[in-house]
Amino acid sequence: MSIRSIVSGYCPRFTNSVVYRFLAFIYGLIVPRVNFMKPYWSRTEFFCGLFYSDRKSDRFVDMLTERFRQKFDITGVVIPTSSGGTAFELALKVLKNIHPTRKRVIIPTYGCRATFDPIVNAGLVPVFADIDKNLNISVESVRYHMTDDVLAMLVPHLCGCKAEIEELVSIAKQKHVVVIEDVCQSLGGTDSGLFLGKRGDMTIFSFGRGKNLMATAGGMLTSNIYMEDLLNEAQKLTREDIRIVRRRFRKIVLRDFIGFEFRIERFLMSSREYKALHPLDAKLMCVQLDKLEEVLEKRKANAKRIIEVLRKTGLRVALQEGEAHIYTRLSVIFEYPQDCRRLEEALHAARVVTDDMYSPLHLKPFAAEFSSNVVLPYSERIYKNIFNVPVRPNLSEKQLDKIVKAIGNVGGEKS
Repeated sequence: MSIRSIVSGYCPRFTNSVVYRFLAFIYGLIVPRVNFMKPYWSRTEFFCGLFYSDRKSDRFVDMLTERFRQKFDITGVVIPTSSGGTAFELALKVLKNIHPTRKRVIIPTYGCRATFDPIVNAGLVPVFADIDKNLNISVESVRYHMTDDVLAMLVPHLCGCKAEIEELVSIAKQKHVVVIEDVCQSLGGTDSGLFLGKRGDMTIFSFGRGKNLMATAGGMLTSNIYMEDLLNEAQKLTREDIRIVRRRFRKIVLRDFIGFEFRIERFLMSSREYKALHPLDAKLMCVQLDKLEEVLEKRKANAKRIIEVLRKTGLRVALQEGEAHIYTRLSVIFEYPQDCRRLEEALHAARVVTDDMYSPLHLKPFAAEFSSNVVLPYSERIYKNIFNVPVRPNLSEKQLDKIVKAIGNVGGEKS
């Protein structure tokens, strides 16, 4: 149990006060914790953010677009956006205009709200599909929902683990449905020599918090179809206010690098507006792009070490499977809630911050209009028994040892 959860039980308002944040900061200096998220930034990124001067003639967006095209061998159109959600919404608005009789968009229920809102914003209807044992969208569930009025299907490679994209594309083609690959959590992942994102009709990327490469926000849409229509729609995107981008940068630095505790989500919400990628975020991404291979290698090495000790605990756990897994997140999937709580409590006691991931979108109040009769058994059963262990590339050896020791201490006990 975290200090915040203990204090909030007695005085919820105090956890939002400046006094609490200062005391939490001092406590963090005395008893450091292992944060789940922390951008893989060096002095170069800090200098970019601290000394950036906003100019209308900035070429950083064009530079990033060209480097992105070369890095991932993209032959179609490349459109930079303020977030992955904006990229998704842009694609849907164009598709809706081209195919006005098709209104439904299939998405996995196990995902973030940024996969839901763009559908509603575009005036379309979300169709929730179940997930498979790898937490990716289920082929069987997609086949059940694939009707003649489906416009598009979003296929995320969740946590860096490849979805069954070949079979899903085959099913979609039979109904002339557009496949939008979501590589927001799998940037740089490959399969059979191809980057993930190369098999769908369109692909969305994200550069936001918790991704392999991070700016303060940002995204990208690539497509080999309807290119002129997409470029025309992209002309409607306006640049974010530099004051908002700088505020996001400062809040990330304060929380993730200095340790000043506050809720950061509301400062990141602005990136979900229908905007273009800001040049400051493009500049940060130009630096980050050079680190991609290093980030992936460190994530996989950290995950391998943690998985080895997890297998020895005796807990009934499962992990996402697949040789192509790049471990943007290491999700531990439990068969029994008591095992989940034991391991999570052991990590929290060692001051290791974990991440609870998602609860099914179709169970959320905001989705009630579209999910009154939806039953997705696997998602509903498993979501409470999943959490993520830190595997970020800037874990120190001491921090990794701390995680491994906390997990190892759970081994040998009987559930």
